[in-house]
Amino acid sequence: MSFLCLVIIMMFLFLSSWILMHKTTYGRNFFAVGGNATAAKFSGINVTLYIVVAFIICAMFSSLANIIQVASQGKGEIKAGITLLMPAWSAVFVGFSIFKRATVHGTFLGAFLIAIMQNGFTMLSVPFFYMDFIVGITLIFSIIAANVNFDELKSKLSKQDSTVSKRVEDAS
Repeated sequence: MSFLCLVIIMMFLFLSSWILMHKTTYGRNFFAVGGNATAAKFSGINVTLYIVVAFIICAMFSSLANIIQVASQGKGEIKAGITLLMPAWSAVFVGFSIFKRATVHGTFLGAFLIAIMQNGFTMLSVPFFYMDFIVGITLIFSIIAANVNFDELKSKLSKQDSTVSKRVEDAS
């Protein structure tokens, strides 16, 4: 399978996912179920249906990825996807920490950044266990960054800075 064909498939899936998740009622309901299933249920959304459909879509994407991997490598391995789990989670949380909410383009950007990082490590001949370690560290920092409210932190620091300045002025 040629590289151009893979790029076309990737862009088609990205655009169709973006349209589905950000421009349709299904996408809004999907985000509602993912954010708070109880509130979505009280809003009249069939939570069970959306969860089942989410798993079906996930299975379809996983199957397509496996088909593409088998087509490009010429062989199928049972445990081939295990090595892709940590970078996938890292990509999602990197995208989430950049945009501060779950988005398709955030996940795409996170996957792109993780792929660039792993490609750079491969070019530098970094052993695979160091790559896994650094991707894990990236995941941890992304989770921390996603949960930090930088505006609140900035206001607290500026208040502390003004308090320190006032004390210095009073001391002199």
